[in-house]
Amino acid sequence: MMSNSTKDGTHTADNGDEETRKHVDKLMPHKKIKKRRKIQTEDGSDAGWEEYHDYIFPDEEASQPNLKLLAMAKKWKQQMEDDEERRSVRGVTHVMRHERARLIYKYALDHLPKDSCQEIYKHYTVHEKKFGSRAAIEDVIVSKRRFKYEEEVKTNPYNYDAWFDYLRLLEADGNTEQIRETYERAIANVLPSKEKRHWRRYIYLWINYAVYEELENDDPDKVREVFKACLDVIPHKTFTFAKIWLLFAQFEIRQKSLQGARRVMGTAVGKCPKNKLYRGYIELELQLREFERCRILYEKFLEFGPENCTSWIKYAELETILGDIDRAEAIYELAINQQQLDMPEVLWKSYIDFQIEQEEFDKVRNLYRRLLQRTKHVKVIYNTILSCYFVLKK
Repeated sequence: MMSNSTKDGTHTADNGDEETRKHVDKLMPHKKIKKRRKIQTEDGSDAGWEEYHDYIFPDEEASQPNLKLLAMAKKWKQQMEDDEERRSVRGVTHVMRHERARLIYKYALDHLPKDSCQEIYKHYTVHEKKFGSRAAIEDVIVSKRRFKYEEEVKTNPYNYDAWFDYLRLLEADGNTEQIRETYERAIANVLPSKEKRHWRRYIYLWINYAVYEELENDDPDKVREVFKACLDVIPHKTFTFAKIWLLFAQFEIRQKSLQGARRVMGTAVGKCPKNKLYRGYIELELQLREFERCRILYEKFLEFGPENCTSWIKYAELETILGDIDRAEAIYELAINQQQLDMPEVLWKSYIDFQIEQEEFDKVRNLYRRLLQRTKHVKVIYNTILSCYFVLKK
């Protein structure tokens, strides 16, 4: 059986019956489509495009829906990629605009007069809240507060509360060089006043500086330098701050420099003796169990302030603890024979209680008699007689 196809896709049959012709017709291509394809030379380079005709046979038509679905999927994928690229371009453009605006704001804050920066900071904050990240928002808020504190300390360099707030802000940021520079700027503002009460806030700047260097930077040499500089600034002939001397000595103890601590306290009591300094020095030696040094210090302390009843009592109590009763009794005798005492009733009561503890009741009676001979105060006489009665009754 032979079949001849014509140019338009039809065919003629020279032989075969009707059924055979129908079968052949079903096998012949039903569609003719125009397509394009690339042409490549032998070396693999492009040589352009050529058009050609392709025929679709009946058995290929069943796969056409799948081909259409694949073509649609490919088109959808390409469209998504194009949309993503457009979004990326828009995002880059948006970021570039935001960065440009941020640079403009920063340039304005650095170069414009400070009196007009408040409004710029306001708009800058709004801009960052709308477009910036959390870190950027925090940065602009910190910059705004830093600007505020700078203006306050420039207006009044002796506003130590503003310096404290400014330094706390910088310490939270953690820039060591900037923090040190700000501390140096703050402590450079020495008060012209010679009244101690005006210096208290200023001295705490020095204390905070030393604490920062010790705890945050772990720089003992810098801490020692800060304390020495502070002590050089204080007018010790007019007044002093025992707290600085004691903190300096305690720092030397933490650095395991006992000689350094004793040198500091010795300089303190020699240059500007105060009750608080003597008590602090004695407490230091007590913690070290240097009792002989404590005795020497108590003697110096009582030479400095013989009217201080508390010092006499503490000295006698130390000797009692050490078991030297005769020495304690001698100290009490010296104390009650002083011409001036700030709290004589407390001293006498302590001496009487001491003798009662030792169960020396004859001495207790003698002390009550001596007290009655010395005072003419009715209340003291009444309390003395009453106490003597109950003590001797026991």
